Amino acid sequence: DKSKKELEIMNKTLELGISEIKSKMKRNIEKSNYYADLIKNGVLLYNSSGVLVYGKMSVGEEEVKVKAGDSIREGTSILKIYNLQTPVLRLKINEVDIPKIKMNQDVRFFLDSFPEKQFTGKVIFISTIAEKTFEWSQNEVNVFDVTVKINETDKSLKPGITANAEIISETIASTISIPSQAIIKDTSKFYCIVKTSEGLKKQELDLGISNDMETEIKKGLKENDLVIMNTQEIKI
Repeated sequence: DKSKKELEIMNKTLELGISEIKSKMKRNIEKSNYYADLIKNGVLLYNSSGVLVYGKMSVGEEEVKVKAGDSIREGTSILKIYNLQTPVLRLKINEVDIPKIKMNQDVRFFLDSFPEKQFTGKVIFISTIAEKTFEWSQNEVNVFDVTVKINETDKSLKPGITANAEIISETIASTISIPSQAIIKDTSKFYCIVKTSEGLKKQELDLGISNDMETEIKKGLKENDLVIMNTQEIKI
């Protein structure tokens, strides 16, 4: 009697297992048919000619091209189509400089691979959301994406190449400027060290616009004044 009861329990357990397996098989078949239909109908159409470039995904610490059979995460770019008839330049602008960037601003840039050629363009897009990136010093900074429409068409403009760009934010004629590194900040005031006939003099400045290299001097200097660059080595 005990053996019969054990056999009945075993049979019922097997029946439940078979039922579960059939249910899983049914779900897998439905899923397989669903993806088969997606693949059958998943034809990508593009209404213009261009260069197709496969996307990349992270595998460990490396970036590898997406290929057939890969399992990819949602949001992964599997391919891009570059329209070489209307090339654009994509820039990463530091959050400190983004207030200076405006739509339709003039841009000039040089390709790293062809530094002797100058190209021009206009700003057509400024991102409203910052993203984090790392500088060569591994310091984290916030940057904004800026897109520039390129005016010229040239065979040297190829997808993925790098360039050095200058965005002209403001133009001033007949002004005095000095190298930015010659300016000393003391609390809320700015100074520079000027060489005169009587020796070195600490001169207060009224500053205007500035870039990484030069700063406009609205008041405090006149043309042909001699300004000391290595201010850290000078004692007044």
